[in-house]
Amino acid sequence: MSQISVNWSSLAWAAALSMAIGLTLITVFTVGVLGYDRGTDPHSTPGQRTGGRVLAGTALAICAAAVLLGVYLLIPRLH
Repeated sequence: MSQISVNWSSLAWAAALSMAIGLTLITVFTVGVLGYDRGTDPHSTPGQRTGGRVLAGTALAICAAAVLLGVYLLIPRLH
């Protein structure tokens, strides 16, 4: 019977990287939601509304790109 060997440093590195990417994606999504809120607030100035919409669009586009990249990497037929 063969023994199973686990490379713990690589496992820890992959877990830390996954955590960092996940937290970054959550932060970008939150910034997009806050930008959307600023962009639709009737009490904001026109410049704030425009900036909020641009911020929301950019942040949510980054989130969508990250999700599509994840789907691309997970589905072997797409490669």
